[in-house]
Amino acid sequence: MAGSAPTSRVVDVVELLCRPGHERLRFSDVVARLGLTQATAHAILTTLSERGWVTRDPST
Repeated sequence: MAGSAPTSRVVDVVELLCRPGHERLRFSDVVARLGLTQATAHAILTTLSERGWVTRDPST
């Protein structure tokens, strides 16, 4: 059974953010490292933020 491309992108973002080392990533880092469009990355990160899975640093 083939997976869902949108679901795979969400999992890719979560896995990137959960990597050991607790590196702070900028929005542009997520886009570049995963090859996502800005619109897709924004949609995923907005939802994750609304659900309390990620936080945005207001100073950036």
